[in-house]
Amino acid sequence: MHRVASLPIFKIEQEQRWRRYLLDTLLALGSIFSITALIWFFQLYQKIPDSFLVYTLAILALAGLRGLFPALLASFVAFFSFDILFVPPLYRLAVTKFEDVLTLLIFLITAVITSQFAATLRQRVEDAHHREQARIRMEALQRTDALRLALLSSVSHDIRTPLSTIKTAITSLGEEDVQWDEETRRGFIASIERETDRLNNLVENLLDMSRIEAGLLHPERIWYPLDELILDVLNRMDTRLQGRKVETHLPNQLSPVELDYVMIDQVLTNLLENAIRYTPAGSPIDISIQQHNKEVVVSIADHGPGIAPEEREQIFDKFYRVKGKTSDSGTAQGTGLGLAICRGLIEAHGGTIHVEARPGGGADFRFTLPLSNSGGMELL
Repeated sequence: MHRVASLPIFKIEQEQRWRRYLLDTLLALGSIFSITALIWFFQLYQKIPDSFLVYTLAILALAGLRGLFPALLASFVAFFSFDILFVPPLYRLAVTKFEDVLTLLIFLITAVITSQFAATLRQRVEDAHHREQARIRMEALQRTDALRLALLSSVSHDIRTPLSTIKTAITSLGEEDVQWDEETRRGFIASIERETDRLNNLVENLLDMSRIEAGLLHPERIWYPLDELILDVLNRMDTRLQGRKVETHLPNQLSPVELDYVMIDQVLTNLLENAIRYTPAGSPIDISIQQHNKEVVVSIADHGPGIAPEEREQIFDKFYRVKGKTSDSGTAQGTGLGLAICRGLIEAHGGTIHVEARPGGGADFRFTLPLSNSGGMELL
């Protein structure tokens, strides 16, 4: 009896699944073909070479609203449509220019990564919907909607900008009728390397934020002198500091701290990157360590415009950017993930992080790490 009763239910579920796949396929093909038709009809690719990036927004929308399958299908359909219709030789899959090959590959990789990330967020929302009560479920949906909108905004700008720079540099290098001198060629290559690192950093930040939200951070702690770690970071970032004076105030006697070297290295790097990005070029940075009974306090203070009191807590939220603030050093504004990642990494160590107003002007970022009993510790 039970087997007979369950058979129609199985058929209904199977039919619903196939209908969903059919609808997803139609939505993926319809959205990509519509965008392709618009680009073709208005000749947008000739007027705006990066107009094909609008595909990314459609792919993200599909991943967020429908799931991974239609987003991946749309990614590959967009890839082949763009290749056949807009990349010489037209109406063929062959690509003759190296820069076109690289553009297509970067687009496809970016589309797949962002599809996976957005689809993961969507799946996380669905899981929360079944686990949590109605009030908590609604809050989770609102947070996810805000994250999705912020992700769309971030990806549309922060991926398009380095992609445009890379394409411009490669196109210039590929011009056969121009003989670039060696210094100019090195400049183009340095630009490509810098923007590729920027894309890689964006993807790594998104993945780090995903791990933090999923509770997958498990610090691999070792006993390490915190002052030496700070000096390691400063030596590695010497070129990035661009000759800035860094004042360090480190105690002569400082107990080693049990920490994850890679995570705390990232926290220090993110805080220094912020100080470099949002303070006047050449202004000094002060780094100090204070040791109390049960914790050590690290301070990174700058001489910039500071943070308004009402925003000192919000800046540690993901994708939040200080209102009206632009880069003082000429570098691109961040994605709004750096400080959120810092908070996640510090809290995984059992510490806290906050920002204060620096006497005389500027911001003073402080984080704490707990001091454990040092008996039996192993120093590196």
